[in-house]
Amino acid sequence: MRVTDLAVLGFCMAGASAICRGRATAALGAVGVFYGGNIMSVGEARPPSCLTGTSRTMIGFSGDDSNPCLDVDTIDAELSRTAKTHEFHRYEAPATRS
Repeated sequence: MRVTDLAVLGFCMAGASAICRGRATAALGAVGVFYGGNIMSVGEARPPSCLTGTSRTMIGFSGDDSNPCLDVDTIDAELSRTAKTHEFHRYEAPATRS
């Protein structure tokens, strides 16, 4: 196995941890975030500092009905601004039943 075959994945709060771990761990080649919770501090308008300097490929999944979706917009913009390889997928909230 090559070192770049290693990835870290996280769900909810662990998704936020996965993002930061991606910067801190040189052996990782990719980061996966599933409905990452509390990625940014409440009311914070800038991406978390752990995005600075990361070179990991990142993929994320979230729903449009979840709070982290707002964070995804900011994080997506920062990763695009710094030309980092990333991809985010968002899923529409299911229709409510009557």
